[in-house]
Amino acid sequence: MSRLHFTIVVLLILCGVQMSAQDTYYYNAGEKVTLQCYPQRQFVLFQSSDDTVTAIKLLTQAGIQHNSFHLSSMASRPSTGSDYYWSILNISGDETYPNLDEYYRAPFYITIYNDTVGVSDLLYVKLYDLADTLNLKNQADLLDVNIVERDPYMPLWYTLSCSNQSVGNAVEVARMMYETGLFEAAEPDIMVDNLFQCTNDSLFESQWGLMNTGQYGDSVGTDIKYCFAHQLTGGDSTVIVAVLDTGIDSLHPDFTNHFYFSYDLDSKSSPQRYYHTHGTNTAGIIFAKTDNNIGISGIAPDCPIMSFSTCMVINDALADRLSKGINMSWQNGASVINNSWASNSLPTGKINDAIQEALIYGRNGKGCILTFASGNHNYSGNDIYVDLKNR
Repeated sequence: MSRLHFTIVVLLILCGVQMSAQDTYYYNAGEKVTLQCYPQRQFVLFQSSDDTVTAIKLLTQAGIQHNSFHLSSMASRPSTGSDYYWSILNISGDETYPNLDEYYRAPFYITIYNDTVGVSDLLYVKLYDLADTLNLKNQADLLDVNIVERDPYMPLWYTLSCSNQSVGNAVEVARMMYETGLFEAAEPDIMVDNLFQCTNDSLFESQWGLMNTGQYGDSVGTDIKYCFAHQLTGGDSTVIVAVLDTGIDSLHPDFTNHFYFSYDLDSKSSPQRYYHTHGTNTAGIIFAKTDNNIGISGIAPDCPIMSFSTCMVINDALADRLSKGINMSWQNGASVINNSWASNSLPTGKINDAIQEALIYGRNGKGCILTFASGNHNYSGNDIYVDLKNR
């Protein structure tokens, strides 16, 4: 068998013995979410750092490009005390895939929005009732997957993990578990890349979204009427706004109203960390101090900033971290939770349930306000993440 033919066979196996042009799917809120197999990129997981050393050598010899290996953010799976490491492989099509002895491997997929997403070994399952844990254990044993943890904030949600010994990858297992009818939800862990003058602030004239004078060829007045609103309020010190993003530059001179608590969802520790400029850019629109002769103008500079950070690049257990960030936000007193990361994401019931918790129980039962990015896909009614209008 030639190297090319061998590679084609491997890729077909990775896609569940489907031609790559065909679709697979899982369920969100009872609806099918279709994905098209993209085996040119693959997620691989190893049980130890020693395994990654061997893998790097074999991948280099085979001419397969790979990303750096990352320590998994989830607990050991199964509970052997071992750390797990993952990476992403890029296969052009003419390499011979070496025997890496990986713990788990799965292809990437293309969404209906033409985004390329990965799927880790993890999946999230929601029980109908706590008494259904026996159903979960039985199905996990039947499908040869491991139960990793129960969510401490939403005890009906469990995280499970697949291996190469499982009956399928996380997409396939999630679909099979949901189709049993025993669980309210079962979804794979999707991995996505989640990576702008009525004041004297020096860059205000460039903020067309606040005051549009046609400075970029747009229609005059197509803005949020900031100058009028600014005369009424700049926010309130009792209204805490949480920003769930890549962290905020805490030393930035335009940020002067930090809340005492912040948290990093990747390291599971306080304070927050600063991973990328996106979080600072987002926070600036909300909190940048107004009329201080520097930078931009914020919409609500009098509101305290509560920052929850995560690296936001393609990563495993991201839905787990984001859902915990939402829950921790309202439980620590946030009235508003800003989420400018939904544009490339597929819907996930775990995050939607966290949103529901905030909408119901936040602000001492009055409900939090949650804002999401509308996305850059130029779709009408782009409610990719959650239909807040019906909440």
